[in-house]
Amino acid sequence: MLRENTFDLFFNMMSKLQRKLERGLVIVETGTIRGDIRSCDGNSTVKFADYVKHHDGAFYSVDNNPEAIEYSKGVLGDRENVHVVEGVSTEFLESFPDKIDVLYLDSANDEHIGLAEYEAAKPKLHEHTIILVDDCLQGSPAQRKGLLSLPKMVEDGYTKVLHEYQCVLAKEEVTK
Repeated sequence: MLRENTFDLFFNMMSKLQRKLERGLVIVETGTIRGDIRSCDGNSTVKFADYVKHHDGAFYSVDNNPEAIEYSKGVLGDRENVHVVEGVSTEFLESFPDKIDVLYLDSANDEHIGLAEYEAAKPKLHEHTIILVDDCLQGSPAQRKGLLSLPKMVEDGYTKVLHEYQCVLAKEEVTK
């Protein structure tokens, strides 16, 4: 699976971050699960919702596609502290009232949107926030989401912990 290594590392980092913060995590995902679930996809929306179910915290998945929102809600059902929101990701991130512990950028395959989402989320991030960017395999058509945002994140002090099909970033070492 394209995302297996990065998801394994990322969810391990999430667990360690939760222990460090001694509270449930606030997880935000841009781009929700689609009706065309394929086995090669990571199904991150379900994974994050399951994480919150078993480990506390809150999960927000935002998407501007009404059909995707409806499908996602159908897949997830009614889960406590899981919020599937229809809206423009940048507007959602700008108005988000809390600090974000975990940010997953997985909306449009457009480098400008990826950068805009990161910039909109940046005031909500903190020194312990961990970030995952999907579809950013260097040298392939699947690198667009991170073309502009990844260099900006590195410039802002984030380190690439693992860069494969997805890129995991953190400001501090939480893999220990």
